[in-house]
Amino acid sequence: HLVGFFYDISERKRAEAEQRRLYEQLKELDRVKGQVIANVSHELRTPLTLILGLTERLVQLASAQDAKHPFTDDLEAVQRNALGLLKQVNDLLDVARLDAGHVEPRYATVDLATVVRVVASPFDVVAKERGVSYEIAAPEHLLAEVDADKIEHIVVNLVSNALKFTPPGGRVRCSLSANEDRAL
Repeated sequence: HLVGFFYDISERKRAEAEQRRLYEQLKELDRVKGQVIANVSHELRTPLTLILGLTERLVQLASAQDAKHPFTDDLEAVQRNALGLLKQVNDLLDVARLDAGHVEPRYATVDLATVVRVVASPFDVVAKERGVSYEIAAPEHLLAEVDADKIEHIVVNLVSNALKFTPPGGRVRCSLSANEDRAL
């Protein structure tokens, strides 16, 4: 029985050593993943920043004309979508920071109704293209203590998925309301 006892201890030590080795590999893979996400995000931000700069200039030129230029709405849509894409790239950076334990929520008092309307309104173009009825229902103002960036991300994901999975002729309603105790 003594031989079996020493065998069990030896086997347990080998298993613990293997567990430590695998844990260290996993930590290294997480670190590398975070670095790759950060690098890709930075590489995407540069051309997006250039696109946004050029688009802003074109929007200003189109808006400066006496009569509204026929491409003003399209340019503004390009600008909104490029800003949305830049936000997604920044969210990738946040994921890398979160994985590294470097992200804290940034709470601030904001007009949540305005945030929801501004973020959800560009989707009316997508809804029209898909033949979906689209409505945004929000009070005139609704102050709340939230991380506005996270709320924007949630609204974009919810509305985008709702429009993606609603068949033509369907209806999507983005609604914000409050009760007496808190914002919903």
